Amino acid sequence: MRTKRGLSLSEVVLALAILVVAVICIASFVATVYRSVKEGKYQAVASTIAQSELERLRVDSNALDKLITNPALGVKDQTVPVDDTTVVYHQQVTAQVLPAMGSRYVKLISRVTWRQSSRDRQVTLESCYPKP
Repeated sequence: MRTKRGLSLSEVVLALAILVVAVICIASFVATVYRSVKEGKYQAVASTIAQSELERLRVDSNALDKLITNPALGVKDQTVPVDDTTVVYHQQVTAQVLPAMGSRYVKLISRVTWRQSSRDRQVTLESCYPKP
């Protein structure tokens, strides 16, 4: 009885094809994870910007009162470095007096938008505070 030693050409080609498919799948997975992490960083910065403005208005009743009377004060841009990129975040804060609650409360909406990967992204936070 003779036993074969080594692999035939078709077995080598099949093994290489399986290896190539596995490497392509792993590379695709790594690229997807990288994009998701980067998007998460951008979103975290936008959430921090929106939350900090809501907190500032919560403790500064003069600024809140001015925002109610002059909505243009709620619009501003911030340039923030994220990793090795500079991102421009556009923030718009609106204040709406709530007549359903006896006009004693103000609903604040902080919307932060930015452009990432040729798409517009957005984070929106809302809160309700006593009217100053």
